[in-house]
Amino acid sequence: MSSSLKKRLFTGVKVILSLFAFYIAYTQIDLQVFGEALSTTRLDYFVLAVVCYLASQLVSSRRLQLILASNESNVPFWWNSRLYLLGMAYNLFLPGGMGGDAYKVLVYSQRLKQPSKRFILPLIGDRIIGLAAILLLASSLTAYLPNNTLWWSTWPLWITSIIGVVLGYFIIIKWFSTYRSVYVPALSLSLVIQGIQMLGVLFLVWSIQGDQMNTVAILFIFLVSTIATAIPVFLGGLGAREVVFATLCPVFSMNAEQGTLIALLFSIAVIISSAPGLLLIFGKSEK
Repeated sequence: MSSSLKKRLFTGVKVILSLFAFYIAYTQIDLQVFGEALSTTRLDYFVLAVVCYLASQLVSSRRLQLILASNESNVPFWWNSRLYLLGMAYNLFLPGGMGGDAYKVLVYSQRLKQPSKRFILPLIGDRIIGLAAILLLASSLTAYLPNNTLWWSTWPLWITSIIGVVLGYFIIIKWFSTYRSVYVPALSLSLVIQGIQMLGVLFLVWSIQGDQMNTVAILFIFLVSTIATAIPVFLGGLGAREVVFATLCPVFSMNAEQGTLIALLFSIAVIISSAPGLLLIFGKSEK
């Protein structure tokens, strides 16, 4: 089987899984109630949520630039941010072609005149440090969840988070000592990234006038959904976030329709934020 056919089949599987995820999510809610909530959504707060997501991606670009610099691979911030937007567009709009990370590896290699494999570990490290930040924030929020709904998950999350952060540091010291100096700064930037996105989620709560929603629970669900969208079996993570919100909102005695709407609006914000990268792809080529 040719590599191009494999890519098409894998893309087809992603599309099917995303569509199935949307189906699962929307069979768990009342579509009429969902439609009513959608019709009253405030555009100004939604625009602010889009701005937050774009800002978080700029910080993400800075985090990756920092990790690359520790590997003596220096790139300008705005050039790297442009490349980051291109990678987002490749992941979301051109899933049958080269993936966003693979494209970044290729461009870094061409610009810096270094072997492609030199940039694989920095990209993996970038993702792992981001995951560590999500686990830390999620474990912090469990202490404030309403009525200790998930009391049984508090201590395992804390232990997992602390072990993950400490273990990650010692792994870097032993096998990837080059990145030792940027571990803490990169983790700090990861916390900033998630904090900005969480602010965007709050704007979405306000946009749908979800005054009765527990914001701590919503933010916790959002962090869980972020982990779900990172699983590379969905088309740009689409559908995964909606399933998580539709499933977990009732656990916290919240309106599943409003929760699913927040997830959908966040997915739309991601699509809008990725659109500039699509314009760059069909504009002039990367140099």
